[in-house]
Amino acid sequence: VDDQHWRLFLRDLETLGLNEPLSLSSSLQLLWGEHSAKSRQLIYTVMSLVRGLSPILRLVTLEAIEVAADVGFSHFREVGRELTARTGEQLVYFGQRHQDQEDLHEAMDAESIRSLIAAHAWTEAEVQQARALVDEIYACFVEMWAGLLAYALRTRDEGPLWPLPESHRSAPAKGLEERLPLQKKVG
Repeated sequence: VDDQHWRLFLRDLETLGLNEPLSLSSSLQLLWGEHSAKSRQLIYTVMSLVRGLSPILRLVTLEAIEVAADVGFSHFREVGRELTARTGEQLVYFGQRHQDQEDLHEAMDAESIRSLIAAHAWTEAEVQQARALVDEIYACFVEMWAGLLAYALRTRDEGPLWPLPESHRSAPAKGLEERLPLQKKVG
């Protein structure tokens, strides 16, 4: 199931009108710009954390990532419901369908990550290492979410911080702006 999530993500990009062609340099600015630095840092940190870990601690790392991501996706689903209510457009990756697939996947997996973690005979050293891993991962997610929120608020006030194709400058998200007005909060 997880290996197909990217298809749902691409569908949401289409729904939001964010699949216009970009030049190579604009694409690189989108992927490697300052606005995505915290997301990249999360990936680098996780990669360095799992290097040399035992299999059980790698599973702890994976579960911590899943739980932290669930926090973000709970908010994304809320925004997705608001989008559907205002526009009739449904998001799948950032909507309920993705969560339904995750729930089904977990229910069908008899040897789920959580059951493997629960069945492990933990040493005190492993428990301490697992707690430190979880704390580090959660701290990285908090930083990433804060960075994404700062970017969203800044783009709301100033417009996109990376180059958009000309078609998006005049009519962002194929008219989505008219159907889902983003207003500055006053005071």
